[in-house]
Amino acid sequence: MAVNLSSYITQVQRLLHDVSGNFWTTAQLTDYINEARARTVSDTGCLRFNQVPIFQPMTEAYSYGGVTGVNVSTPGSGYTNGTYNLVISGGGGTGATGTYTVANNVVATATIVNQGAGYTSTPTVAFPSGGGTLAAGQVGYINANTLDILSVTIIWGNFRIPLNYMPFTELTSKLRMWTTWQQRPAAFSVFGQQTLYVGPLPDQIYVSEMDSVLLPNVLIDNTTVEQIAYPFTAPVAYYAARLAKIQEQSYAEAEMFFNMYKKRALDSIASTFTRRLP
Repeated sequence: MAVNLSSYITQVQRLLHDVSGNFWTTAQLTDYINEARARTVSDTGCLRFNQVPIFQPMTEAYSYGGVTGVNVSTPGSGYTNGTYNLVISGGGGTGATGTYTVANNVVATATIVNQGAGYTSTPTVAFPSGGGTLAAGQVGYINANTLDILSVTIIWGNFRIPLNYMPFTELTSKLRMWTTWQQRPAAFSVFGQQTLYVGPLPDQIYVSEMDSVLLPNVLIDNTTVEQIAYPFTAPVAYYAARLAKIQEQSYAEAEMFFNMYKKRALDSIASTFTRRLP
């Protein structure tokens, strides 16, 4: 069941008995709908993505929206030995910088120096200096719209190794006690709401998989694709109506819409997440 901005607005207007738009403008309802969509994802965790950050040696902290690492997938040939600057572009963010090292005339390693911010899609990386050709790399990042990280799994050879979750204080006391301790990471933690920590310090490049919940994109007009799928689109109109009633200072009606929202959200969870077979 595809939903666009206009259909959301119609749903909210019907709930508010304002189908002609006499009391709430389209712009107001659009703001309420986008806030309601974010609240629905936050409450239900319905918008999940398997991200692929890359952890680099001697780096334990990775900011949401930043470039985490570069895995050199093709070393190229004909480069002059030395250290040069990476060129990182695209991805919707800014500020990521790094270097790469050439040994034996091929690109051997790449290191992110500044993770940057605001990245929402995979950036590209280039190795423009050194005179060689054909070097390529896989860029890892954490989406700036990440709301929560549910699990982290690193790829180690032919194995996927899940990391244990630890509260940050426990991670610090058990795996961060030595500032230079390097090995395959064993655990992760989320510090505040915007930084992923792994411990111990990675001893090499690790490509990983990260089960995460992302905030939805903002609906601007009917050309914007709705990322939330049915049935989790069903509660949105009720929460948006609640916000409209709060603006009107009709608090009893706002509470009624909030209760209806919660019922629809719970119904959505019950109708999907309980079907998994052991």
